[in-house]
Amino acid sequence: MLTRRIQGQLISRPILLSKDYSSSLNAVMTDDALYYSYVDINGSLCVRIPSLKEPVFRLDNCENHKYLSPCLTLINKRLVLLFCDCVNDIKKSGNTVLNGNDSSENKYRIKYVISPQKSNNALTSDLNINFPSAVQISIIKTCSDILLCICCDGEFHLLRFADDFSIISYCPDTQNVLKTKDAQIKQIEEKLADTNTLIKTMKTEIANKDMQIEAMKNEIVNKDICLETTKTELVGRDSQIENIKKELSIRNAQIESAKIQYNELMDVATRYKDEATKWRMRLASK
Repeated sequence: MLTRRIQGQLISRPILLSKDYSSSLNAVMTDDALYYSYVDINGSLCVRIPSLKEPVFRLDNCENHKYLSPCLTLINKRLVLLFCDCVNDIKKSGNTVLNGNDSSENKYRIKYVISPQKSNNALTSDLNINFPSAVQISIIKTCSDILLCICCDGEFHLLRFADDFSIISYCPDTQNVLKTKDAQIKQIEEKLADTNTLIKTMKTEIANKDMQIEAMKNEIVNKDICLETTKTELVGRDSQIENIKKELSIRNAQIESAKIQYNELMDVATRYKDEATKWRMRLASK
């Protein structure tokens, strides 16, 4: 769409960018320009900008070659074109064949071009990785890595490469790897759920133990109160016992005094009796 401002209003109208487009359109912005790539009706791979009539980069179709799934992207501020090159004859030396054997009639090779906008004769480089069927290419950028995601026959493959596009690591059949990771994560989640259940059970048991300990503490407090009350009662009883002992001591002293007085009275009475007996005997003799 071409946008113009007329009398303060933005007016948009479609413009024709290319008459030879066939498939696989994708685009990216860099250096204040829009770059887009596609496969034309002749099977050639083109990179264009809207301001130029001619492609800034063109990889002409040739016999036994077919260009598929172009991916135009920015990597470290450099324009990079990745694509799949379908060929009928692939030399085995130095190439890695994935998901197939070397007897296949067609092989699909991943290639790339760095800064295709700077030269129409930019060199095409090879990642030296082959596939048995057509692939879909996409770029995944992370904070520290550049990942090339390749989908082939429903399987995903991840390649991690350096700035110079040398392959650092390759993870085949990422889908199965992800399934394995998902299964491992599921097992971890199940173990985590069991652990959480165990923790909840232990928390419940701890809460019950805390309640029992609190009840025992209250019982001990009540027993301490009862013990203090008993001690107070014992102190009162000891005081009563001392008072009773004092009273008994006084009564014993009174009893002893009464005994002494009684004995003295008995002695006086005995003397009076003896004297009276003498007088009776004297009177009787006269």
